[in-house]
Amino acid sequence: MADLPNAFPLFLAIERILAVDIQRPVALAALCGYTTVYVLPTAVLLVLGARQGPRVRATMQRITDRFLSGVARRSIPIATALTIAGLASAALVALV
Repeated sequence: MADLPNAFPLFLAIERILAVDIQRPVALAALCGYTTVYVLPTAVLLVLGARQGPRVRATMQRITDRFLSGVARRSIPIATALTIAGLASAALVALV
């Protein structure tokens, strides 16, 4: 369930494929391509972790510490920009 928001575009891709009349092999290739792009970063980290475990874990820990430690300062301009981007995305989905 935690990964569901990241997989949401896959549901849209499936809906779009079902909405148009394309042949099954083309639809399957499109879904395989999407899934490959979706899984690629995780697969790369798994391979790197298996080969260079402590080094990769230390790097990931530094990234985690950088973004998840301390107190986040508010930014009205960033919050406004993200709100506008979210509304634009919703409008685009509604129009398409």
